[in-house]
Amino acid sequence: CSMWVAPAYRGTGVSSGLVQACIDWAQTTSALELVLEVGAHNVRAMGLYKRMGFRLNGVTRRLPEPRSHIVEQEMVYALCGNGA
Repeated sequence: CSMWVAPAYRGTGVSSGLVQACIDWAQTTSALELVLEVGAHNVRAMGLYKRMGFRLNGVTRRLPEPRSHIVEQEMVYALCGNGA
């Protein structure tokens, strides 16, 4: 699953609303954490996820060809200890 927001709606709160909806849903399950991958070049998205409570966990991976120039970083949101 991925998230992409049209440029006209970036900075409007749409992204944080979608991420919060995922967090809210996950808190109704027995999951202990949420894990996402974000392009290491996507500083704006990483900033959003950090503000929402996600933290880098040090895991990276390069996408397969033909997109092998893109490195993704994992970010984790701990459901226990974040109001769960």
